[in-house]
Amino acid sequence: MEKIKYVIITGCSTGIGYATAKYLKEKNFKIIVSCRNNKDVKNLSKEFDYSIQLDTSSSISIQKAFSLIKKIVKNDLMYGIFCNAGYGQFGAVEDLTRTLISEQFETNIFGHIELINLFIPFMRKQNEGRIIFNSSVLGLVSLPFSSAYNATKFAMEAFARSLRLELKNTNIKVSLIEPGPIEANFNINAIKNLKRLKINNSVYKKKYYKIMQYLEEGKNFFTLPALSVAKKVYIALKSKKPKTQYFVTLPTYVMSYLRILPNPIFENCLGLLNNHRENK
Repeated sequence: MEKIKYVIITGCSTGIGYATAKYLKEKNFKIIVSCRNNKDVKNLSKEFDYSIQLDTSSSISIQKAFSLIKKIVKNDLMYGIFCNAGYGQFGAVEDLTRTLISEQFETNIFGHIELINLFIPFMRKQNEGRIIFNSSVLGLVSLPFSSAYNATKFAMEAFARSLRLELKNTNIKVSLIEPGPIEANFNINAIKNLKRLKINNSVYKKKYYKIMQYLEEGKNFFTLPALSVAKKVYIALKSKKPKTQYFVTLPTYVMSYLRILPNPIFENCLGLLNNHRENK
């Protein structure tokens, strides 16, 4: 009898996480959805068989969630993990506190690494598994006022690449999803977190209000629905030889190629892009 393949997804309350869970469920994967707030866990339990609380910024929460996942999976396959939970903390380097930067790393990358470390021994034993990171176009290029978020996504890219090399001789495959602009609540949460800064005391006060205005506008010409990410995750899970990276929107394709330019030219291009964004 063929074993059931379970996939755990972090950050499923809205956006990419929710869309991916729903799509994979339709494709007959057994999905374990997770999110930080118990209210969202309860809401998701109406739609999914397995809905658990998992806060990637808390080691205690991760340990509890993993114990529960083992009970759910039992003797079947802990096949996949989609590391999706995260948020954007924007702000100039000089305005970011150590606490804000630490919280950004705990949620976006440290918690996922801890969860992966718990999964790997089981994947090794079954000699099968998929680890998928939800990165960002800001894991490919750096823009001003996004240093903390940039740093977590650059770190994610590095962890994923090293992990893939370490697992090269196994059937545990590691992939990165590079979304770019996607319809989700990312911008709404980014505005909330930007307001955690002492905006009115900053030399960048005017720029911050422009950034918030840009984020409030939400969509742009390149924005795609969250389902477009879900489809890439599905391909990464199903493929015997998944790609190392899956680009989703046009900006991620373009930025991946522009990086080959000499750094001064490349940074001038990014400066022009940022000025266009601020002056819309």
